[in-house]
Amino acid sequence: MGVQVDYQEEIEVPQWLLDKVDGEELLAKLLVQREIDTPQEVEHFLNPDSYQPVEPGDFPGLMTAADIILKSAAEEKTICVYGDYDADGVTSTSILMLMLQRIATDVDYHIPDRFSEGYGLDKGVIEDLAAAGVDLIITCDCGISNWEEVEFAKDLGLDIIVTDHHDLPEKLPEAADEIVSPKLLDPEHRAYHLPGAGITYFLAQAVLSRAGEDKLAASLIDFAALAIVADVVKLRGENRYLLQKGLESLAATSWPGIAELCRVAGVELFQISEVDIGFRLGPRLNAAGRIVKGDLAVELLLSQEEERAKTLADRLDEINQQRREIGTKMREEALDLTVDNDGTEAIVLYQPHWHQGVVGIVAGRLAEKFGVPVLLLCNKENSEDIITGSARSIEGIHIRDALAQIKELLLSFGGHAGAAGCSLHKEDWPTFKQRLEEILKQRLAELGEQREIKVDQQLNLAATNLDLYEKLRQLAPFGEGNPEPLFYDKGLEVVNYRTLNTEDNLKLTVSDGRVQRTALWWGGDKEKLADEVDVVYTLQSNTWQGQRNLQLEVKEIIKETEDLTTERELDCELIDWRNWYHRGREFPKFDDALYYYEGPPQDWPVEVIDRYAADKSDDLVLLSCPPDLKIVKDLLYTVDPKRLILAYTEQDLELSKKFINHLVGLVKNVLENKNGVTDIYTLTILTGERELTVLLGLKYLQFKGQLRVRFIKPDKILLSRRKIKKEKNNKEDLQDLLSESRAFRSYMLNKELSQLEKLINLR
Repeated sequence: MGVQVDYQEEIEVPQWLLDKVDGEELLAKLLVQREIDTPQEVEHFLNPDSYQPVEPGDFPGLMTAADIILKSAAEEKTICVYGDYDADGVTSTSILMLMLQRIATDVDYHIPDRFSEGYGLDKGVIEDLAAAGVDLIITCDCGISNWEEVEFAKDLGLDIIVTDHHDLPEKLPEAADEIVSPKLLDPEHRAYHLPGAGITYFLAQAVLSRAGEDKLAASLIDFAALAIVADVVKLRGENRYLLQKGLESLAATSWPGIAELCRVAGVELFQISEVDIGFRLGPRLNAAGRIVKGDLAVELLLSQEEERAKTLADRLDEINQQRREIGTKMREEALDLTVDNDGTEAIVLYQPHWHQGVVGIVAGRLAEKFGVPVLLLCNKENSEDIITGSARSIEGIHIRDALAQIKELLLSFGGHAGAAGCSLHKEDWPTFKQRLEEILKQRLAELGEQREIKVDQQLNLAATNLDLYEKLRQLAPFGEGNPEPLFYDKGLEVVNYRTLNTEDNLKLTVSDGRVQRTALWWGGDKEKLADEVDVVYTLQSNTWQGQRNLQLEVKEIIKETEDLTTERELDCELIDWRNWYHRGREFPKFDDALYYYEGPPQDWPVEVIDRYAADKSDDLVLLSCPPDLKIVKDLLYTVDPKRLILAYTEQDLELSKKFINHLVGLVKNVLENKNGVTDIYTLTILTGERELTVLLGLKYLQFKGQLRVRFIKPDKILLSRRKIKKEKNNKEDLQDLLSESRAFRSYMLNKELSQLEKLINLR
């Protein structure tokens, strides 16, 4: 299947908008594309302090609900919060519990079991709550579709307030004492897309304001911010404002549970971002409900004692790791079952032992990889006759509508265009699989052979710089409804590439003939590289040793030519200063030269660069020898020197021999002084080895003892002292890599310059 890039070429920008953004035309175009095109909207979007937030009284029924809660608290009635097991549900529950604990004497909560109770209100649970003496139930992130269960609760004599944010069903639970939902607002209202924790936040504001607890009310925005990102709601209007203010509040949070959650996720609170919430905090909050029960996440968020919060956060982190391991194994099994898929057929698979709480995540990963709809099913918990699953789709194919075409085969189904779920009798599986595959095959055929990628704008590489990046950051925080700007440039030369810590994480050097840029491609495919490529990318910045650099993050590569030339001549003169110190020579001093050094810190009389911080210069001095030829060439393509001065010494041969001892010392320092957070770049530079060598070294230390290694980003590592299930001993693989780097350095140290010129392919 081919790839076609689509973007809006002609965008009319009014002069007032250009003036507002100091003449930055690209930023103005992006605002227009996001339909932020009036002076007031632009001002509110770019400056949250100018935004007038929504008031609790703007929501239908909310003030009445607050009256009911305050009256129940005053009469010392027993109140139960009925939540949900996902991140939005547990943060919603936490908001209501913290509010109720401040004003009432007898409060508790219930989080449904995903496997035995499922989503929403359950009559059996309601009956148990009534028997236990509960007087008032407050739902959060659920209840709007449970009219039958609400009537059941009323028949038992319970009061019930429904707070929810999901789409309104045809029949509302009108028996409830009050219904509070942003979906009761006009669809164009700026608070219409609040998550469950958003509406409970406003309810808590109303109650606490009347109780004189404004300080507590203000601090609850931390939980709302977590939910806004984790529940992937539209980041516009009130959601954007709450997230902007919530990120500011989270940076100095007073909640021990959130602080400890950040610790185990390797998130620095003072610089927390929406990316941290979406990819590091949200998955951990969700993991409890997927693997065990969501109560654990609520208990963590409610915890007021640091030690208790630490214990709970560690447990939640272990569950998330378990979830990841289950997901990895399931993904590998699914890939084995799809070896012949060439991206033209949907993937519909059933394995009885797959985990019900993880199938949706794995389906999403496969849909991203293959660019086709994916449905994964497994046996329903505690049932041998019913199978259940989750689907993820692609742009242009509405997966819920596809399921609706064969609903007579289903016990239940639901969802939306991009994601859906269903259950059916196992005996209907063969028929269901055949018919769904036929439907999806037809839908894929209708899309055609071209997969379409929508980008914001074509942006020439030469136009990219740090100043532009900073201006575009005004659009952050990014997320649903306000995606990170995606750009496209054609006919870029792949000057060089090399692998980083895994074979599919690639560092590219690309050029348009005027400028070169570093481009990182996480999960990249080397088969797509060619001499000339079209690149879909986002702009990122990288800070190392106080210096900020612009880099691209590649999202897609489209081939322009068939092959990538593997050997390119470099125009550079070699100058021999090898073993200068041992031969009694002075330090090799060259005016305006770049001095490269990696390894244990030394007191050099010049500033040094590393493989990640190179820039243009006529002279490049190698004070240490890089560990392999790829890195040497990477430096040369980036620096483009006229002279390469070889000034490394025999000491470099000792680096590989001392690698493990040196790595142990670095790990100890990270654990004791850096809260366990480091990155592959730091460890690579301080050891002078390849990224893959560092990764295998960490895994070897993990095998040897109590060190636990996790990548919290493709390049960022979280280390902890914790026993884990021992993995395979990779010492032999590690030793092979170290031997290779030692042999390369020996060659570079001892061979004639003519041989080195031939090796590096110098003219």
